[in-house]
Amino acid sequence: MLPQLIRIGDFFLPTYGVLVTLGFLAGLWLAGRLARSLWGEREEKIAAALLAFYLTFWLPAAVIPLASDLLMLAPHAAAIWLAVKRRAFAAGIAAGIAFQCNPKGLFVLAACLIFHSRGAPLLLAGFTLPSAIVALWLAAHGALDDYYREVWQLGATYARDTFLKAPLVEGLVRTAGWAGFHAALIVGALAFWRREPGTLALRLALWAALGLAGVALGLRFFPRYYFLLLLPLVVAAARGLARMPRRCLALVAAALLVPAVRFGPRYVRLAADLLAGRPHLWRDVALDADSREAARQIRASAKAGETLFVWGYRPELYVYTRMPAASRFLES
Repeated sequence: MLPQLIRIGDFFLPTYGVLVTLGFLAGLWLAGRLARSLWGEREEKIAAALLAFYLTFWLPAAVIPLASDLLMLAPHAAAIWLAVKRRAFAAGIAAGIAFQCNPKGLFVLAACLIFHSRGAPLLLAGFTLPSAIVALWLAAHGALDDYYREVWQLGATYARDTFLKAPLVEGLVRTAGWAGFHAALIVGALAFWRREPGTLALRLALWAALGLAGVALGLRFFPRYYFLLLLPLVVAAARGLARMPRRCLALVAAALLVPAVRFGPRYVRLAADLLAGRPHLWRDVALDADSREAARQIRASAKAGETLFVWGYRPELYVYTRMPAASRFLES
């Protein structure tokens, strides 16, 4: 579908920005609604604010390439919220949409079963619906075999091995670093689990454990994988912070200052560059700047009617050059 959108690239680029924004807003709203369904309005506001705050710092890892892990965030939140509301079929559909964004959507389905096990038949029925629609659409275009090979056969090969020499040690180090960056969530979630033990706390803990299992799958521990863990911790922390004594909130404020002080100034510099028309020196956008320059050189030598084939993963080149893809796949 993307090559067709690229042919009307002047429309696609602003639409891309709108879709990213709407996806973010939907994720924030759904996370808030989930917290509200579990507890109340105060938790709803805290959950949405926490998610908005931390997602701000994942622009390079998520928004610029729009990783599938981020695409899964909104349907993930929707699925758990609907499961909590005992709307099993709708929750299954949302989990199925998450699965079509990323195979780790299976962890979302498992989390739904934790919150609404009695609705398992309807959950499974709803979950199969998006997959059935996609399978029929692929079959109609003669792409079902290619989909199976590219997504499942090659995906399984990719997940079987890792480039890390000591993956478990590296995983512990990266997870500890992630936890330190999200210290406010860790403090809030631990406060919730300590103060309110019970069935709900156990379910949230199991949901978080599933998220951590999804992060570890494939033993690569890329930053974007942690989106699967971010959501359950945001929800648990919202309750913990809402019930936390005021004297303890200074610790949480200090934890929030760490990412704000460490990474916040770069956004100010980025805005200043845009206003002044200066080239960005921010290394997180260096790859995008390189792609734009490559596209400029390609356009300078391209002839009418020519197509483009990109070896590797640079799908943005199709958009920046406004050239149709020479193959059915955007990466190789």
